[in-house]
Amino acid sequence: MRAKLKALAPCITVLMLMFIWGHSMMPGDNSSAESDAVAEMLRQLFSNIGVNISVDEYFVRKLAHFTEFGFLSLSVMLTLYAYNKPVLLSPFIVYICACIDECIQLFVPEREGKFTDTLIDFSGAVVYMVLILVLIRVFKIRTK
Repeated sequence: MRAKLKALAPCITVLMLMFIWGHSMMPGDNSSAESDAVAEMLRQLFSNIGVNISVDEYFVRKLAHFTEFGFLSLSVMLTLYAYNKPVLLSPFIVYICACIDECIQLFVPEREGKFTDTLIDFSGAVVYMVLILVLIRVFKIRTK
């Protein structure tokens, strides 16, 4: 099992970073258009189920940060696990990636790097890690 993880987990992590950093290289107008489209889809979804909620581009962007870096944390955890390294390092490794992400945005037209975004990214990494560790614990208890 670990042999397969040693091959697969780093590949997933690299693909996640390519996705995240690729989006960071998008000019501001393109990124805003993408966020607006997602916001509209969410408004329609909530409207169809009878929920009146305000979803704007800002919310979508911050949710994307939280979610992307949460999933990155999971792939980093798998990589660390595969190589017998402490999985609790995952959020800190992800935080370094988040800082690089914000630095990339400093060089992209109509984008800016924000310290607060790195905190949102780190929060997503921590929350996803904790959720997975709790689920693993619950699963182990139930299988005993």
